[in-house]
Amino acid sequence: MFCKIKSIVFIILICSSSAIVWSQSNRGNIWYFGGRNDPALGINFNNKPATILPAGQGQNNSLEGAAALSNTNGQLMFYSDGIKVFDKSHTMMPNGGSLQGHSSSTQSALIAPVIESNTKYYLFTTAGPNAANPNLFGFGWPTGLSYSVVDMTLSGNGTIACPLGDIVDSVKNINLLDSTSEKLTAVTHTNGTDYWIITTRFPFHKYYAFLVTKDGVNSTPVISSGGHLGSYNGALKSSNDENNLLSANYYAYDSNTSSYTAAGPFGNAYLLSFDRSTGRINSSQTQLVTPMARSYYGAEFSPNDSILYVSENQREVYQYQRFSANIPSTEKTLSNTSRATALELAPDGKIYFARSNRDRIGAINNPNNLSNPDATDSAFFWGGSRSGHGLPNTFKAFQLGSFAQPHYAANDTFVCNFDDSVFIGATAQPMHEYTWAPAYGLSDSSIANPKAYPDSTVTYTVEVIFACDTFFDTITITVYPAPDSSDLVPDTMCLLAQSSIVLDSGWHQYLWSNGDTSRIFMPDTTGLYEIEVSNIWGCSRNDSTHIFINGLNITDTILCSGQKLSIMATDDWTEYLWETTSEHEIIGAQQNLELNIEEDVELLLKAKNYCNLWDSITVEILAEGCNVFIPNAFSPNSKNNLFRPQGINPDAFTLKVYNRLGEEVFYTSDANYFWDGSHKGKMLNNDVYTYYLENRDAEGKTSIYRGNVSIIK
Repeated sequence: MFCKIKSIVFIILICSSSAIVWSQSNRGNIWYFGGRNDPALGINFNNKPATILPAGQGQNNSLEGAAALSNTNGQLMFYSDGIKVFDKSHTMMPNGGSLQGHSSSTQSALIAPVIESNTKYYLFTTAGPNAANPNLFGFGWPTGLSYSVVDMTLSGNGTIACPLGDIVDSVKNINLLDSTSEKLTAVTHTNGTDYWIITTRFPFHKYYAFLVTKDGVNSTPVISSGGHLGSYNGALKSSNDENNLLSANYYAYDSNTSSYTAAGPFGNAYLLSFDRSTGRINSSQTQLVTPMARSYYGAEFSPNDSILYVSENQREVYQYQRFSANIPSTEKTLSNTSRATALELAPDGKIYFARSNRDRIGAINNPNNLSNPDATDSAFFWGGSRSGHGLPNTFKAFQLGSFAQPHYAANDTFVCNFDDSVFIGATAQPMHEYTWAPAYGLSDSSIANPKAYPDSTVTYTVEVIFACDTFFDTITITVYPAPDSSDLVPDTMCLLAQSSIVLDSGWHQYLWSNGDTSRIFMPDTTGLYEIEVSNIWGCSRNDSTHIFINGLNITDTILCSGQKLSIMATDDWTEYLWETTSEHEIIGAQQNLELNIEEDVELLLKAKNYCNLWDSITVEILAEGCNVFIPNAFSPNSKNNLFRPQGINPDAFTLKVYNRLGEEVFYTSDANYFWDGSHKGKMLNNDVYTYYLENRDAEGKTSIYRGNVSIIK
């Protein structure tokens, strides 16, 4: 079963342990790298322990850099020395020649994915010395960084039914940058979708990072200084956590004097901090690794990133403690590492080193072990064939399995009852054949993404055939018990203001349509409310209820003698009936009651919709004079739920209310509309507010009243 991902462009961090991830990925399980004037040497890491491949089988014969890619079964797909690209039959692809790498380029090739494709790959190349441009040592500057696209659906040397792939003619040798070094590595972006291609350019102390996205390779690089002297050769490697780079420099070029260091071709190695979100080097954190100038060539991190390994060209390998405050002081020369050049972390968790012009390569068997790394100069032996300087250059996050692997089954999932269905595959890929088993419960067992209708927990396996290779992937669907089908809430409910609905406690999560996640829910307005509950397995149920918040919004009233009563109930009701409490005399059947009253009276209002409600008010007539009464407090949650001055002229008044900041929170000149304690649809907090009332009495005299009123809930 593959490390499952929902999309082929996401990094899944659970696949992060280097040695384990390598074995899960299988992308780097076949190595081919150049012999020194001999056919390529090869290693098969599918075997445990790894074994050599027959000498003379591979076709690379470059002195230095190489790259190779296997499929997720560990079967060889293609490999390259940066000059030519060979398919799995060890034949150069028809359009696979004349690439812009070089046999003497440290990292002449690097294979990386075309994002959102399972069948296309970028082949990046760095050129070696250009004899037309001799430098101080007679080699000449490299000509640059380029890329091509390998499409595995192209027939190439195969057939339509069994294609072996070829380079796309329209995307070949696309130059990104001239005068680069031989350094070439890749690091994933922090978004988990994109990645950076990184190199350096003359005078080699500046780093160039090209962002690769689903839209292609951005030709505008991010440029930053490494804060150190640089060299055109020597390896550039990323740490396994991809936050650091290790740069080995064979020469040290001084941009201030436009020359290499005096006293010969000596360089240094540096640990760099790389910002994966921006593509920039943080030069303030650059650390010198090596204690003295030498011709450094290979570089690598231990699988756990705690130890650094750097080789001196065709000499020994040196070990350093990465997290030491003084890295150079921790240098240790490893025995049994003579003639070492390139260093490369392999699928078996060992670091291998090429041994120039020798018939064997070496290995650091325990690279995480500081005191006993157990280096050997004879890990693999080919007899008459000799090693060159190089080993395959790898994009760690891709070949170690944490980046964009082909997947054919969706993530393991669940359904909540026998009626549920779920898609179990992925997007169909060109020239792929699919067979799912068991076929029972599937909409179609021969398509890429069938729908499954399982009646019990089941594991489906898909067999995929592409390019005459066979792949397998699986998905397990767990069937959980269906939730209780009984109603969660009645279809309609009548509640008093500030009342709550209490749901059954047997659910794991609750979600109301207004965003509330409480089991005990207090609705604030009349309306339709939806509720979704889910059990511990994530199976959910939905229900809805129309809630009526009971309230008529009528309050006791004081009138001046001769003043007409005008009062309006809330509009949530379909029927209204006004009557006197003493005689039960019906005096109205409408929402708004206007009535001339000559003496104190108690009135009863009966209202009806789904709910039935009644409320009463007392109307007091001031027979002698008419004084304005203004309450100093009210409670929005009680019968006294409005700030309503009494004894005012309903046809000639204005009322304003202000908060502590002087902001007007209420205004009215309508006798049927008074303050309920809200502002812009939201209830205000308990506090003291200032009112301003202007009232003109029946004789035409205007009076102004100022004071405070408190909200008490």
